[in-house]
Amino acid sequence: QLTLSNSNNVFCFLKGFSVIVCKQHCTAVVSLDAHLRKYHAASAALQQKILERFTQFKTVALSAIKLLEEPAQPIEELGKLLNGA
Repeated sequence: QLTLSNSNNVFCFLKGFSVIVCKQHCTAVVSLDAHLRKYHAASAALQQKILERFTQFKTVALSAIKLLEEPAQPIEELGKLLNGA
């Protein structure tokens, strides 16, 4: 269950990529507002508080992210590698 007190453990900002990551879903978040509604069923009040917490970070569009050169190290915040990936 997502709460304001655990939101810093669920979401993190990857400074090197300028994206917010949801550690629970192992994905970069395009729209934090939409992600909170769709995947965490967060109330409007909780969404607003979490959005306020993360507005300090400057994010970029996912299409603007430069991919790492091979062989790249796993990004810990995205979770464990999938078999065959």
